[in-house]
Amino acid sequence: MGWRGHNRHPATRGDVEIGHDVWIGHSSTILSGVKIGNGAVVSANAHMSKNVRPYEVVGGNPAR
Repeated sequence: MGWRGHNRHPATRGDVEIGHDVWIGHSSTILSGVKIGNGAVVSANAHMSKNVRPYEVVGGNPAR
């Protein structure tokens, strides 16, 4: 039982994609693989783990 060849957890889930005219608040965290649509607003200190639709306003931990 060693850690050699440990491939169970990938290092990333993909690129982060941020659309046009997006506002992201201070100290927000965006995890890998998340897509943020055009015109979306992400509040300060939000933890983004899921995609955000265009013109949606989200905040919190996890962001909703």
